[in-house]
Amino acid sequence: MKIGSKPDLFTPQQQRAINVAVDTADRLGMSLFMVGGSVRDLLLGQPTLDIDLVVEGDAISVAQQAANDLATGCTVHSGFGTATIRGEGYTIDLAMSRSESYSRPGALPKVSPSSIEVDLLRRDFTVNAIGLALSVPDEGTIIDPSKGLQDLRRRQLWVIQDRSFIDDASRILRAVRYSARLKFAIEPHTLSLLQRDLSYLDTVSGSRIRRELTRLLRENKSEPALELAQDLGVLEAIHPAFRLSSRLSAAFADSQRGFTDKTPTTVYMGLLAHAWSAADAVAIADRLSLPKKERSIVEAMPEIQALAPLLTSSRTRPSQITSWLSPFPPAALRALALLTNDTTIRERVSRYLDEWRHVQAELNGAALLELGIAKGPQLGHLISQLRSARLDGKVSSRGEEIRLARTIAGKSIPTASRSDQ
Repeated sequence: MKIGSKPDLFTPQQQRAINVAVDTADRLGMSLFMVGGSVRDLLLGQPTLDIDLVVEGDAISVAQQAANDLATGCTVHSGFGTATIRGEGYTIDLAMSRSESYSRPGALPKVSPSSIEVDLLRRDFTVNAIGLALSVPDEGTIIDPSKGLQDLRRRQLWVIQDRSFIDDASRILRAVRYSARLKFAIEPHTLSLLQRDLSYLDTVSGSRIRRELTRLLRENKSEPALELAQDLGVLEAIHPAFRLSSRLSAAFADSQRGFTDKTPTTVYMGLLAHAWSAADAVAIADRLSLPKKERSIVEAMPEIQALAPLLTSSRTRPSQITSWLSPFPPAALRALALLTNDTTIRERVSRYLDEWRHVQAELNGAALLELGIAKGPQLGHLISQLRSARLDGKVSSRGEEIRLARTIAGKSIPTASRSDQ
């Protein structure tokens, strides 16, 4: 089935990539299906960013040959029989139709080839378990073994298997994210299973929890999902200090109204950590297996909070603010600005990030040596003083820096020439 009947839901790049994959599967004698969120969004009339395709057969061969025809890259995950094609403006994931089994709660599944019907029934929620046949002779046929179409119409999330959250508790975070994004209710039986199985989040690795949490934070409006996660006890199940306050919820809303053009996930991590103690910040960073950059942001937040009173004083100079803020990651400072209701703090943090941290003295070490300043620790100290003078508006030209350097150093340094003014 060639995709093109709903051009508003697929970009031209997506349409072409899907059609190439269909042609490739047909040429290799394999059946190809669109599945998961792609079909759900198509049926809801919503655009979808990533395309999920399933092949009854060798998905890797289909992906590699399609990527070759598209002249783009292909990443293979041979252990799961999957591959990803990435091109300009699209990502397509191809997987063999498979069954899964779990050796223990939270373990990665063991997979084996299966039919498309079995593949759909291994998924998380009925609305994500609908298939659309793309290959002849069944093109256009909907495969719906778990009555997902019915749940789409009812706008509800229904888990497929009662053990689903036990086998993979990261699906709990997925339920929260889909419910908030799609505005679907979590139906009562699924909700009871979710709350029954919250403790199984402990069986999921920190990196997998972090990935699901990152996806939640990247939603267009993440605060409804976070509020739902709080109400259902999901945040507390990750760590007891993980709580959403009204202040934090407001900060998330502010961030998505444009404190930055596009708020990065690192800023969101700083927001989450705003009320954590230093010990809690370390513990949660460990629990989520945070990479070095995100860990530094989370662990900086308790110390940054203590700076707030210093930033409000009318006598505080830009050079002092720059000295106080420079040890901290910019993303943590963005979080501080979003969290405060004090316009002075927000303005000063913003000026530091956008302006003051980039200010440098015009005279560098080489220039000061030419002026007769001796080598040694005093050279670096002098450059720092010149920078502070620039920040505080005491000097504004090279000539003024030279005169100040002469005064500070107590040296006989030649007066600036006209070209230095």
